[in-house]
Amino acid sequence: MKYVAGGNTDTTGGLNLLTTSMFIGSDDRQGVNNTAIIITDGHPTDNSTVPAAIEAVHNAGIKTIVVGITNDVDESTLRQLSSEPKRENFEYFKAADFNSLVTLESDLQKQACGA
Repeated sequence: MKYVAGGNTDTTGGLNLLTTSMFIGSDDRQGVNNTAIIITDGHPTDNSTVPAAIEAVHNAGIKTIVVGITNDVDESTLRQLSSEPKRENFEYFKAADFNSLVTLESDLQKQACGA
């Protein structure tokens, strides 16, 4: 999903793409776990539709790892979007800014790839 500077945070739209455009058909490799890394500011524009959308993602067997960007991130949203057991620095992470993502690279690889 393309980032649009200054735009809205269409969390539900992004989640819907996981179940309608990714991890389906030829894009879904047999025998390989489906894992999505969600990068967000943790403030959905419309939070009312997020619970049903993330439930659909998890019901489809997609594991979600969430990275919140900025010091103003909403931690409850990070937990809501992450897979169980919803632990900081395992299923969800926080980064002060996009430049800080490099410090999370190793941990994200371990969680996403089981390495």
